[in-house]
Amino acid sequence: MYRAVAWDIDGTLIDSEPLHHQSLLAGCRN
Repeated sequence: MYRAVAWDIDGTLIDSEPLHHQSLLAGCRN
């Protein structure tokens, strides 16, 4: 069973959203 789902909001897989990437990593660590 999945506990969380994350997806790329702007459709570019992190390339144009470094802050989003940092937030995603921080969320996954918790």
